[in-house]
Amino acid sequence: MGKRTQKLILLVGGLLLGIWLICRIGAEAFWFREVGYTQVFWLRLGTKALIWTIVTLLSAFFLLSNLALAERLKHEKQEAEGSRQWAEGRRGRGDAETRRRDSILQFKIQNSKFKTLAPRPSPLTDFSLAAASDFGI
Repeated sequence: MGKRTQKLILLVGGLLLGIWLICRIGAEAFWFREVGYTQVFWLRLGTKALIWTIVTLLSAFFLLSNLALAERLKHEKQEAEGSRQWAEGRRGRGDAETRRRDSILQFKIQNSKFKTLAPRPSPLTDFSLAAASDFGI
């Protein structure tokens, strides 16, 4: 599917959503006006809009602040690890790109799930060994 088709689908979907919203609000406005409660309609519509705006802004603030914090902490950890190793003299001298690549590689190794390639003992093996030692085998 090309970009032009995607834009067309989004445009048609947006138009249909807008038409649906206008029809729904219009129908409610006609009903409230017919029964003589126009003031209640506007109060209700304004309250819904205010609550939606507050919740949307709070959610956006929370999500964007967490994203910014995660980005900042990610770079601080990489920089701190790289500068610590550089200060300890573990690395050879090289250009900035080599130091950055080595720092990222070291960070990935330290945070890897697979720290060793040795097989982990299973509970069955541990139980068998414990039972054998209890019986003097």
